[in-house]
Amino acid sequence: MKAPPNTSLKKQIPSNLLSALFASLLSLPSALSAAGTITDDFNDGSINGALWGKILHSGSSSLTESGGFLTTTNRGILHTVDSFTAPIQVDVRVAMQSGLEHFNTTLRTGLRSFGPGERTGLLFSLSNDGNEISIQELGIGGGVNFIANASYSLADGQFHDLSIRDYGNNVELWIDGNLELSASSTYSEGGQIALYSREFSGTSTIDSISISQIPEPSSALLLGLGAFGLAVGRRRSAQEAWQDGLPANSSAFLADAFSSSGAQFSQDRYLQELAPKTVLLRADPRFRVSG
Repeated sequence: MKAPPNTSLKKQIPSNLLSALFASLLSLPSALSAAGTITDDFNDGSINGALWGKILHSGSSSLTESGGFLTTTNRGILHTVDSFTAPIQVDVRVAMQSGLEHFNTTLRTGLRSFGPGERTGLLFSLSNDGNEISIQELGIGGGVNFIANASYSLADGQFHDLSIRDYGNNVELWIDGNLELSASSTYSEGGQIALYSREFSGTSTIDSISISQIPEPSSALLLGLGAFGLAVGRRRSAQEAWQDGLPANSSAFLADAFSSSGAQFSQDRYLQELAPKTVLLRADPRFRVSG
């Protein structure tokens, strides 16, 4: 016959467990994005030479910072001083200001010239003359390889939020919060990033740029599973406590606090409903609440 559970064993469940778990889950995205490398809103009136270099293709090419915007005209190229290694995310808020314009963002570039004023690398292009978006391996084998493209309506003067994600072997182009293109590519000519108006008569206005390290998709999944495992482990401890014959009110609290959806409780609900009930557990000598 199975021996009855040892009711003299003191089990501990921290009274702040749920709030700590909740806080850790909420802080996960911010912690992963806290390694931001460059953020520039172009509000200081001059291009920051510690962050950016510039290449002017011709006498009519220009890069100007004024009024909280950076304007690139006629293949005026803004590029990072530093190099970056995937996985990274490049966020750009930009508007094309002329009807025959391509706005290009090139990752994995060593700034090698290609044709009249462009730079080789993995290029993400917005074209409002053809209402098209594309991802290109520019310079591979001495030519251009389109690895993804699609139709996309692009109006003059309309700002779009671009998010380019480079995972090393795979890349994604998000526009205004929607995934529009994805492709596989290992092509690289370096680690710098360049942004420019491609057309000789074209002008594009950049409102802000942010470059940050991001986790590999598999790493983010593992972190999420780790948090889930913590919640499941605590729930099992609670179930063992019920088997030891805790008072009904304590069991009711534990059933509520460690239900299968326990990790989804809002912090407000924890503070208002769950935390005050821990006093019920302190009354039971077999169950101690720390914290």
